[in-house]
Amino acid sequence: MAEITPDTHPDALIAELPSWNDGRGGVTARNWVGMMGRYDLAVGYSLVFWPRFVRFDGYVLREESFDEANLRAWEQAHGDNPQGIEAALNHLHIVDLHGNDETLTEAQALYLGRTLKSVWSAKLAADFPELAFEVAFDDTPGQGMLDYEVTFWQLRGVG
Repeated sequence: MAEITPDTHPDALIAELPSWNDGRGGVTARNWVGMMGRYDLAVGYSLVFWPRFVRFDGYVLREESFDEANLRAWEQAHGDNPQGIEAALNHLHIVDLHGNDETLTEAQALYLGRTLKSVWSAKLAADFPELAFEVAFDDTPGQGMLDYEVTFWQLRGVG
């Protein structure tokens, strides 16, 4: 596998892109999305890359993972650990973005995880400028695919 760095271009992570180019180049990742994508998918992806958040009882949670009964169960099981509860409830495994697609490569997981970490950081700062957050993604190469996950929690007492 080629090393992925923060400067790795998305074109290098799309396996079928070379076949679109017949070795000559010209079709970029952005062009390819324009030809292969759909608007309904773009709307759905917006919820991953620019998620909605819920502020509830001192917690900040991704809207899609918020359920009061589940939150209360986590509180019962894990006591007074709001940061740990937020981290658990807000996590997203990169491999779970497409449950029906088993072609995720490590390079793609690293690229997507790093991107989500940056975007979620910006969104949290924009939505909650009075709060401080830690957005985490362990980008150590060689992990199992399920281990690549992004999450966040509040840094309480900061801000």
